[in-house]
Amino acid sequence: MTTYKKKFKLIFLISIVILTSLHYGKLIAQNEQLSETDQKILMQAQKFKFILETAQKNALDSFDIEKVSEVAFNAMLKDLDPFSTYFPPEKQKNIDERSKGSQESVGLDLASIADTLVLISIAHSSPADSAGIKTGDKLLFINGENSVRFSREEALRKLVGDKGSKVSLIIRRGTGNVLQEFVLSRRDVSIPSVDASFMIAGTKTAYLKCNRISETTYKDIIESLTELKKKGMKSLILDVRGNTGGQLDETCKIVDLFLEGNQKITYTQARNQNFIYEFKSKKGDPFEKLPVIVIIDANSSSGSEVIAGSFQDNDRGIIIGEQSFGKGLAQSQWKMGDGSGFRLTVASYRTPSGRNIQKPYKNSELPILDPSAALSTNAEVILQMEELIRKTGGQKSLPLYQTLKGRTVIGGGGIFPDYYEKKDTITLLTKVLQSKGIFAETTINFLSKNRELLEKRYGENYIKFSSEFVVDSSLLFELKRVAYSKNTWNDQMYSQDLTYISHFLKANISYFLWGNNGLESVMIDIDKPIKKAILVIPEAEKMIN
Repeated sequence: MTTYKKKFKLIFLISIVILTSLHYGKLIAQNEQLSETDQKILMQAQKFKFILETAQKNALDSFDIEKVSEVAFNAMLKDLDPFSTYFPPEKQKNIDERSKGSQESVGLDLASIADTLVLISIAHSSPADSAGIKTGDKLLFINGENSVRFSREEALRKLVGDKGSKVSLIIRRGTGNVLQEFVLSRRDVSIPSVDASFMIAGTKTAYLKCNRISETTYKDIIESLTELKKKGMKSLILDVRGNTGGQLDETCKIVDLFLEGNQKITYTQARNQNFIYEFKSKKGDPFEKLPVIVIIDANSSSGSEVIAGSFQDNDRGIIIGEQSFGKGLAQSQWKMGDGSGFRLTVASYRTPSGRNIQKPYKNSELPILDPSAALSTNAEVILQMEELIRKTGGQKSLPLYQTLKGRTVIGGGGIFPDYYEKKDTITLLTKVLQSKGIFAETTINFLSKNRELLEKRYGENYIKFSSEFVVDSSLLFELKRVAYSKNTWNDQMYSQDLTYISHFLKANISYFLWGNNGLESVMIDIDKPIKKAILVIPEAEKMIN
């Protein structure tokens, strides 16, 4: 570099520093009345604005100001903790819809199967349901556009719109070439938080699976329990596997259904006093004496962990499954003028006994019991807990807590079940058959020829289907044929997973006919945590006596 160029570069850099210093010095002088913290915030905001303006004028490549800013917002929030997040307007709208438990749409869910969009779920009493659209129908055109071009997400976006607006769908049913057009009006469609709710055949035990906690979840559960009670429910299996939680007040209302009066449900700890809460139960709910088993897994988090922790600490029910996820940080949400928003972690949850639900997210070590456990717990309980921890893995000291009636439970993050039970593992073959939609494609092929016969034989009686229908060799051969057409097969893995494959194929047929009740009523036959839950119901009964 020549001496002239060096001098020019030095003068340019000095000029930038002087101009920037003068700009911010003037800014601070104008705002001397602000607190030190407010001055820092204002300074950093102005720096960000200055960087954006400078980059927009001088950067080599042009860029999207909004997208660049979103990256910065997310980076800032993620630096605070893993759960503080920024949401652009479209994402924020989806979150709001899920939170309120409804969406302005036509009530369809889709999957891409064999390069075709197939309807896999029809919301009850939705515009699609009222029009006679069925699961397994193939969606070919949306508002005149060939849907072959669309991903599932793009198609779903086109189905959502303003209330009262119309959407045209062209559908092919079965194996024929006859096309049907449906013009549907969008309206509020309920997004159910109860996936399945039915009496387990041959028992007085009800099964209820809850997938999320939204504004309507308490109402959904009350309605399900009331109906189950009419059918003779004497005990309940509450399945919150995969439930990532949601609204804290709805969560506490759900727990309150089962607790007697003035029992602690959960409480929070926070730096800002406005986010410190304690939730207690009230008297008089109709299910306070109902024996309950709660099933959790590694994907049960937040609100579902509050449910499991409260049941466990109040000695109100038995917890079965795997150690839960360990998300015990509470977020509050703020919205901005352009429709975007962000969640900020403001508090942490505690169970009634004081256990912190949040796992240490900055520590990857796995757990062992605190050595002091032997001072307050008998040897048999210690052995049981060490076995439980061995199944979940480990090397970090875990504290022990006492339940309301003096049982010892494990702390340190997440909820440890009273009985560790994991679903059977499946081979890679079955996972690929699921991920490639081969089970679904086989089901659609089967129903294209047999649907009317099955509907005539079973009507709405999915329990009868579950007990009577047999997956025969011809149906398994069709599965194998579809799999071979996609270069997917392994005889050894097939033999190893045959029981699961047969049940899952039968469950898919039942799902396409009756939804989640149909699916779950088949799968519970091979679901180890549910089978264990039925066995320990007498223990849950003793807890309420």
